[in-house]
Order: sequence, then C-alpha cells, then structure tokens
Amino acid sequence: MNSIVRRAKLALLALATALLLAGCQYFNLVTFSVTVAGDGEGTVSVQNSDDETSTTAEFTYFNGYPAEVTLVATPSGESTFAEWSGDCTGTDATCTLATDGDKSVTATFDPPPP
Repeated sequence: MNSIVRRAKLALLALATALLLAGCQYFNLVTFSVTVAGDGEGTVSVQNSDDETSTTAEFTYFNGYPAEVTLVATPSGESTFAEWSGDCTGTDATCTLATDGDKSVTATFDPPPP
C-alpha cells in the first residue's frame, strides 16, 4: 500500500510540474519599445490604453495576452506621420502587432512644409 501511495504522490508531482512548465509561457512578459524619430513631432499611443509617449516608451504585456495590440502614431501641429520601421512597417498611422515576443518599433514624423 505504501508503494501505491508513493507512486500516486510522484505522479501528482510530475503532473503539477508539467502543468506549471506548460503554463509559464503565459506569465512571461514581452516589451514593446517605441521610439519617435524624424524632424517632425508626434506621439505614439496604444489604442484604448493610458500608455502614451512623445519620445520613447516601453509597453509591457503578458506573452499572448492580449493577443495583439494596435499602436497609433499621431502627428503634432502641422507635422505629418512618415512611416513605421522595425517590427512595424508602412505608412499607415496604425500598426497592429502580436504580443508573442519583444518588439521594437520606430515612428518617423516629418516636419511641416516650409
């Protein structure tokens, strides 16, 4: 009887360890580093979030939660948004990224025309 109880305890311990290790991916944090560049002015914010910056920011999420985030580039004054680089690309003012790992993004703003 002792060996059956001992085996059951070891099996439960092995199962608990496996579940813990499998679930660890959901507790890892991922960081989004956002840089504002160019001769213009603007900010980058996370849609539906209080996180906002005018120069450099880091947004932190649980790995995979939410599944994705949308960054929004907003020019200031008469500056214009030029482009994204890094993990975001293109000239659309919004960029949606999966939260499946660390990301680095640069938003470039052009100055107002002369």
